[in-house]
Amino acid sequence: CAGCILPINNGGEATSPLVIDFETKYFVGTLLLRIRDIPSANRIGDQGDEQKEQHQQQQNSHDDHTNYFDKKKRRFQCVVKGRFKVELPMSRCVTGHKFQRPGGKLPAKMVVSAFIKFVSTLAPQLEAKIDGATPCFFAPLAATAHSVIECDLWSNNKDSSTAAYCFEIKNNEMEEDKERDQNKLMHYKFYRGAGKDIATEVEEPQATSSSSILPKIYTIQQCKKLDNLKVTARQKARKKALNHVSAKKLNEPVFSTNKEYCFEFYQHLLLFHPNLAIDMGRPVGKLGIAQSLNGQPLNIMASFREYNNGTKSKDKCEPLWNFELWHKDLYPYAETYYKTRASSS
Repeated sequence: CAGCILPINNGGEATSPLVIDFETKYFVGTLLLRIRDIPSANRIGDQGDEQKEQHQQQQNSHDDHTNYFDKKKRRFQCVVKGRFKVELPMSRCVTGHKFQRPGGKLPAKMVVSAFIKFVSTLAPQLEAKIDGATPCFFAPLAATAHSVIECDLWSNNKDSSTAAYCFEIKNNEMEEDKERDQNKLMHYKFYRGAGKDIATEVEEPQATSSSSILPKIYTIQQCKKLDNLKVTARQKARKKALNHVSAKKLNEPVFSTNKEYCFEFYQHLLLFHPNLAIDMGRPVGKLGIAQSLNGQPLNIMASFREYNNGTKSKDKCEPLWNFELWHKDLYPYAETYYKTRASSS
């Protein structure tokens, strides 16, 4: 919802994570965000000092059974679970970053080129535009996510602690009700948010599983061969196939309206504590990025590319979800930008 504070977990929340429900034109769902080594968000704003201290201790616990980041290299995890409100081609759904104004001072050109080249090896269909009025980085959603799970919906499960509430509804119930509170899910009966299982470990399913999207793009014989391989091999196969789908701009496969989808993203290069930086490894080391971002937040986003008269409209990307991730390092540069703009107007 507009103006809401994005809840962030640090991995020590055990089975009771902070999440946010959201709804856009094409998607309704729930987001879970974890960042390693950050102070936790308190559940209740008016907690006493003792309660806050107890909750902080719980979040900072490094017990093997409660801390998500233990024995993992990654520093960031984002999970989105939800339902598409209309059928959308996977080739036209993207994820990445889009900024509203030009960036600031960039690192040496050699460093920038090396970083983009590295990212391009992970996302061959990456579209990177670092110059101009609105820099952006886009890659196919289904090929970029580390894990994608597709589950059947059901209407009679009443256990909200283990599964999402999903109900079949009539078409006319999908009409927008303008009298409702804009900060609430408009189609609550269509999707009532993910259950507590959003906090459990996410893993790319077996290729022949009903929860895998691989049968949409591979033959059953190919899927059976992938079943004998490791998780990383199944991820690589999905990414390769869906990058091809995106490159060819195919209308199939599609995200269905009668399925619940889970997208997991994680990475180890972006640092949040104590400073906002990218870990480039040796010999470059850690590079602060607040100045390069010109005081603009990072995005947790996915969009659907709408077409006008058969041509791609660069300005018409309809958000599936879009959350801003702010850091204290960004504030001085944002403040300078707005002060400069105000004095020049």
